[in-house]
Amino acid sequence: LVASGIDTNPWCDEAKKQKKGDNKSRKDVPTDAATAAPSIKSHSDFAEDTATEDSDATKESLASSFGKIVLWMGVVAVLAALHVYMSTPLTRGQVVPPGAWLSYCGLLPFDPECENAYLNVNFEGKVIAYNSNRDVAWEMQGDVCAAQVGSCVRGLELRDNGLIFVGGKRIRSIRVPDKSVSITPWPFAEKPHLKISRK
Repeated sequence: LVASGIDTNPWCDEAKKQKKGDNKSRKDVPTDAATAAPSIKSHSDFAEDTATEDSDATKESLASSFGKIVLWMGVVAVLAALHVYMSTPLTRGQVVPPGAWLSYCGLLPFDPECENAYLNVNFEGKVIAYNSNRDVAWEMQGDVCAAQVGSCVRGLELRDNGLIFVGGKRIRSIRVPDKSVSITPWPFAEKPHLKISRK
């Protein structure tokens, strides 16, 4: 080409530029395998992640189970206390508030070996005892404490001296027609100071 008089310098310069550009672009391509390709987790890495997830799930399950156990223990404790309160005979110094129901069998009214009986202190100043058939066995007619009388004890009060007061009124006698019905040992642990009429 030189002999023919054609100037090849521009072509040579252009070829050199392209070659330099190719070399530069090759330099920009990362040659490190760690940076050239995305990291791939090994089998051991997946096993560690799975083990961690299983451990967290186990901890959450144990915490949930422990919470449920504590909750059930609390419920059982409350029911046990309520059963004792309802079924325990009244002793001296004890007060039963208006609206309360006591039961000889407590929270086990369907126990065939327990013949139930009930005691209710209502809001009208009356204490009513029922037999197992829910028939009235005997009654005490007391009073209702006035709002302005602070010394009056609301409900049934069995004082330390054995006297019974209902709404501040002393109960001196009760009528119990059924001779098979007794007021001791339930609902009273010992006979209070009052007269029992069988007529």
